[in-house]
Amino acid sequence: MMDSTKPVRWGVIGPGRIAATFAAALQDPAVGMLQAACSRDRARAQAFLDEHGGSQAFGSMAAFLQEAEVDAVYIATPHMRHAEDALACLEAGLPVLIEKPLATSEADASAVLSAAESSGLLAMEAMWTAFLPNVKRFLSLAEQAAQDGPAVGHIDFQFAPDVGPDHRLRNAALAGGALLDVGVYALSMASWLLGQPALVASSMTWDSETGVDRSASVVLTAGERRVTVSFGMDVDGPRTVQWSTPRGRVMLGPDWFTERAVVTTEAPAKWDGRRPAGSLVNEEVAADVSRPGFAYQVEAFERALRAGRTNVPERTADDVRMVHRLMDELRASWGLRYPFEVA
Repeated sequence: MMDSTKPVRWGVIGPGRIAATFAAALQDPAVGMLQAACSRDRARAQAFLDEHGGSQAFGSMAAFLQEAEVDAVYIATPHMRHAEDALACLEAGLPVLIEKPLATSEADASAVLSAAESSGLLAMEAMWTAFLPNVKRFLSLAEQAAQDGPAVGHIDFQFAPDVGPDHRLRNAALAGGALLDVGVYALSMASWLLGQPALVASSMTWDSETGVDRSASVVLTAGERRVTVSFGMDVDGPRTVQWSTPRGRVMLGPDWFTERAVVTTEAPAKWDGRRPAGSLVNEEVAADVSRPGFAYQVEAFERALRAGRTNVPERTADDVRMVHRLMDELRASWGLRYPFEVA
């Protein structure tokens, strides 16, 4: 268990764009500090530290694992490297915060989580949306509105990146495509609303140039609850969540997966001059942008680390396995395989 009086010293593997967002969050006074960075190009690691702080730059995983003076590691390498890099860190006795998705398959995600559990180390998927205050507020209101009755949800995450075929988002060799980049956000939100979702139907489109999945629509159910999920990288569409019930409607947006999202509730229309018991009221919960959005998940990770836990309640190992299993099911139904997967 860590000394609670000392800041958590972080190492970063894969110092790219998302790692820069993580490093910026470490400026929040409630979390730890950047200590080290590792890249196949040591100069890139050093440039990252020059910009964000820290003193130890490494050009290989072997050197990083042997010499880095860190308490935890943030893994921000391409998707297909997440499991391998996480297992190497765990074997070296280092807790890991792994950028989403934790792995490219449920089997690999389970291997990482099982290794962490058996060694008593913390391994957490960096699904930062799970820790954002207004996401938590939205989910609380959504459950209040649904209670034991019917509910219908719509989750959208559409964007149109202007990138070439070699970019990681469109590169099959790097596990590119909409599912693992934005779909995992939307499917995780669906799992929070439904609990244990069952896949009813899905459709998808391909990137005709690179062969990755470009967009998809998915229908999930759980009892009287139904959620339609739409995500993709082909249009600059909506990025909102709506949850409709007899007791009213709850909405999260406009960019629901960020700290800037606003929660809005709408009371239902009156029935025979009355509203159903327990109805929501018209309300708007403003976004709190006083902290970097990533800081919330870092704080939760560090709290679990100091307590000696291997799990966090906002993103449990069972939750991660369930979403990865669902993504496996979707890929199987679409016939989507990555070049590095064994036939």
